[in-house]
Amino acid sequence: MPKLKNESGVSGSMDKISGVVGETVSMKASGLPKNQKIEVIWNTMRGSRVSG
Repeated sequence: MPKLKNESGVSGSMDKISGVVGETVSMKASGLPKNQKIEVIWNTMRGSRVSG
């Protein structure tokens, strides 16, 4: 993956820090430019689990 570049003044948050596979997650952002396309890089894992 390419190194991520964070833009100054832009912040984002999600309504969960973890969840169940297939569960809906909401993301909110502020400080984004109006009427312009933005790029969001989103990674997911499916069926991961920790066993010990």
